[in-house]
Amino acid sequence: MKVKIDIILGFLGSGKTTLINSILNSNKLKDESIVIIQQEIGTVKIIDNQVIIVEKKSSESIDENIIKEVISKFAPDRIIIELNGMDNVNELINSSYLDKICKINKIITTIDMKKANIYFLNMSDKIREHILNSDIIFLNNSSTMNRKQVASIKRNIKGVNEIAKVYLFSTLKNQEKAFSKNKINIMEDTSDNNAFYIILSLCLVLLISMLFASAKGFINLGIGTSYLKEFNRIFMGIFIETIPFIIIGGFISAIIQIFISEDAIARIFPKNVFLSCIVASVIGIIFPICDCGTIPVARGFLKKGLPLSVAVTFMLAAPIVNPIAIISTMYAFADMKEVVVYRVALGMIIAITVGLIMSRYSAKDVVTENIINCQCELCSGEYANTKNIFKKIKGVFLLAGDEFITVGKYMILGAFFSSIMQVAMSQNIIDLTSENKIISLLIMMAFAFVFSVCSTSDAFIGKSFLNNFPIGSVMGFLVVGPMIDIKNTMMLLGSFKKTFVVKLLSCITIISFILLMVIYL
Repeated sequence: MKVKIDIILGFLGSGKTTLINSILNSNKLKDESIVIIQQEIGTVKIIDNQVIIVEKKSSESIDENIIKEVISKFAPDRIIIELNGMDNVNELINSSYLDKICKINKIITTIDMKKANIYFLNMSDKIREHILNSDIIFLNNSSTMNRKQVASIKRNIKGVNEIAKVYLFSTLKNQEKAFSKNKINIMEDTSDNNAFYIILSLCLVLLISMLFASAKGFINLGIGTSYLKEFNRIFMGIFIETIPFIIIGGFISAIIQIFISEDAIARIFPKNVFLSCIVASVIGIIFPICDCGTIPVARGFLKKGLPLSVAVTFMLAAPIVNPIAIISTMYAFADMKEVVVYRVALGMIIAITVGLIMSRYSAKDVVTENIINCQCELCSGEYANTKNIFKKIKGVFLLAGDEFITVGKYMILGAFFSSIMQVAMSQNIIDLTSENKIISLLIMMAFAFVFSVCSTSDAFIGKSFLNNFPIGSVMGFLVVGPMIDIKNTMMLLGSFKKTFVVKLLSCITIISFILLMVIYL
């Protein structure tokens, strides 16, 4: 059986030894023979006499040779390594020897909250290394900090390692109490349980599939099957149509952040709010991305310090002034060229108007995650400031991947809800046209929100509605669709506060409705 290894990371005084004592006192490991390797001796001592303590100098790195010696001499069930905060943990966990005879069970980082910001500023590479490799992170001594400061540090941590479990304690005494009351059990090996639940889940899926297949022979599932097929068709259509543009948008955002300096960005956009919104409304011509790709780019603008008004204007106008969207609209409405002019003009006017209204908000006040002040490896400037072109290219791919994962998960959720709503929508609603222009315009705007079609292909769908709706109402579909729909709303909720998203959507809807009604009444 492989020897379990737990690694405790953290700087001097962060509570590493206190954590080890708490683990030993909880009696969860009482049936195991344990060796503790201490590389950094602090003010607190190990108090358990049943464990073997091997002390090493801070200057002496703990490597596979030391672990091999410990295993040969003591034959323990578990080794707990209290690592020096400045030592290289990557060399230890990537050792090929350890893979053969040992198993890395848990990697835990302890952070003294009073010094956390100093670490992020002055020893950012080292603390990121700790956080990135950790399964569990203990934030100690938070009593002197307010909620905003704690939330900021948590965001920094999640920006580096989103899946690590984080425990917050106001004092080290509270941490000890939590262990003594068995509220925390961090040393449990859950891999076997996880494997069991995975196998059980697969068996359940197989069983349900078999029952479904058996029932199909006895029950007429014609209606249900048609709904499932329609849902699958719509969902896959949205997914396949959207993914390429999110990838393109992620790469454009990454290139802006890595290769374009703040000074260059400042020269592109004027300081005047109105003029900067005008520039933002036309700059989408050089970016061939649809609405689902603009959100990563807008995030990139905010990270570069551009005002919220510029990001919002670009986000709303870019899908409409996109050359591919313009060409597709020209083909779809070949006999109605004025539709192209109206669509682009109205889109730019609405985008600029909404952008100017949003200029009263500060980006820092409306983002949900730490988009602007993120201190993770990708956002800290490490790749942007280097002169090594290969490291910059590496940074572009890493950042594009990060943007894709961040935005993509909300796109999938939005596509799922959009597909359900489209399947549930009765044909009677589509046929429920009226001579009342207000109702028909509202219906088309609602369709634009629900259908979630990319701006590069929505013109052909809009053309098909001319059999039932007047051109003024169809313009609502063509203008509002690229700005707001279900999948975009979900993606926005992943980056901005709910209250801001509601205000933004309301503002777009009201301004679009008023402008379209004025023109087509």
